Amino acid sequence: MNSKKLIYVLTVAEERSFSKAAKKLYIAQPSLSQRIHSVEEEIGAKLFDRSTVPLTLTYAGERYVAAAKELLNIEKNLQLELDDIGENKQGRITLGISSLWGQWILPIVFPEFKKKFPNMELEIFEGTFEKLNISLMEGKTDLIVSSQLEPQQPLIYIHVLEDELLLASPSPVSIIHPTYSGVNSLPTINLQKLSTQDFILLTPEQGLRKTTDQIFKWYGIHPNIILETKNIQTALKLTSKGIGHTIILESNIKYFNLENDVDYYRLDGGNFKHKMYICYRKNAYLSKALLELINIINQVFSNPPIE
Repeated sequence: MNSKKLIYVLTVAEERSFSKAAKKLYIAQPSLSQRIHSVEEEIGAKLFDRSTVPLTLTYAGERYVAAAKELLNIEKNLQLELDDIGENKQGRITLGISSLWGQWILPIVFPEFKKKFPNMELEIFEGTFEKLNISLMEGKTDLIVSSQLEPQQPLIYIHVLEDELLLASPSPVSIIHPTYSGVNSLPTINLQKLSTQDFILLTPEQGLRKTTDQIFKWYGIHPNIILETKNIQTALKLTSKGIGHTIILESNIKYFNLENDVDYYRLDGGNFKHKMYICYRKNAYLSKALLELINIINQVFSNPPIE
């Protein structure tokens, strides 16, 4: 078995289409079909049920795909180890991160990493926390920054940040009568006062939205969601125009350039936290470059820049 054959089969399984897989692999569809057919003849079993649309894996295909992922991870770990032994300092590390966190972390992390490993390629995979976790488990990324734990999976988590959730509201809003706790000068509010108000929230698949839904459930509120967006800055821009309220992280205020015409409030009655982790596979070989990248990201979270 060679790695090219494994990649061909995995790509078809992922795309569930020969034409889409061929396009992704930059080869002709007939050529890809012939190579998959060759693999099937070699192992004496069909990998794909071609009678279904989209394609589905046979039982043999499921076993082959699972083994292929393991073999490619073993090959990658071996190459990383050999690079370290030879002090090659060349290769590629794929970091998974959400676009929001990436715009803050990467301008700090990337230059520092390239200073120490100038010949090492740092590839970025962006997506929701759910997609990031899947990419890590499938071996598409070496390291991710995520808030979503997968306790049933063989993953290692390094806790780097505990973030408080805040309410962002148009300024001023007469319905809000906050109390002042004296904590970092932000007033406190009970969300039940806004039970009939409009909200602009992130889309359901995003980590912050999942935590937000838990908060509304705790308060016993069914918010009137007038718009969902994948971008917290879009939500804040609409909030600044008086369209509705939204929920953000305290670190968003610290690290990003946010809207001025918005008031921020702490939420009373509960310990509403959103945790962030650096995460990698338990069986992954931690090369010198990967260990250094983990160290740099950890330091950035521990010592954020002062604007």
